[in-house]
Amino acid sequence: MINQLLKPALELLPENNRLERIWVLAKTDFLKRYYGSFLGLLWAMINPLTQLAIYYFVFSRVFENKQGNLALFLFLGLVIYTFFAETTTFGLHIVQSKRYILENLQINWLDIYYAATLSTFFAFLFNFLTYFVASLFFDIEFHAHSSLFPLLMLNLLVFGFAVQLILSIVQIFIRDIVHVWDLTKMMILWLSGIFFEIDLSPDSKSAVLAYLTPLAGIAFNAKETLIYGKPLDWTLFTYDWIYTLFLLAVALAFYARMSRKALEKI
Repeated sequence: MINQLLKPALELLPENNRLERIWVLAKTDFLKRYYGSFLGLLWAMINPLTQLAIYYFVFSRVFENKQGNLALFLFLGLVIYTFFAETTTFGLHIVQSKRYILENLQINWLDIYYAATLSTFFAFLFNFLTYFVASLFFDIEFHAHSSLFPLLMLNLLVFGFAVQLILSIVQIFIRDIVHVWDLTKMMILWLSGIFFEIDLSPDSKSAVLAYLTPLAGIAFNAKETLIYGKPLDWTLFTYDWIYTLFLLAVALAFYARMSRKALEKI
């Protein structure tokens, strides 16, 4: 099913053993999540659909809310957060889980990180497809601004990859980072504007939250462009990319220096 969904894009790629290896690793990791279950890959669609149905019921039937499309507002934010959370959590154990590959195959170590990020991105695509289909029934109008969402998606990919890379090495030397990161994720969830609107006006107390992490900025701009049909906040967008690229440079330098030592310590 994954091959069929992404076949047009895959055909555009040149033949490359490395790309094929990354693709196979990513697909295998994704399918392992549902291997052995009765419904298999259908869970990738059932899970987000169930979440959306619950949000819609609670906020339209149980609680009275004054904000339009609150169910979609929450769902889109959680789709973005879930990708980040899964990608980074996966990174905490990636060296141990892939040690047999690193020790026995001639492979660029970064390939397992690319594959891990791509694997969680598959789940993100299923979730976002659910959002897109649901938005058709919530009177959401797509504007030209919505076409810029792939730039936000790319920012999210790179940011998640960079954090994953750092965490995977730190965890080898500091085991408690697993628990620290669980607390950090919870803090990020509640401070990233997932459950409330961030106001970027100068006198707003919530404006500073948009600049704590690119996740907050990405969620803000995604909601602005996809739900409200507004243009990107280019200042926030630029800041998020600078933040992300700086973190990526730090992550790659840290990985290059410490990865061999990490594998020896396992």
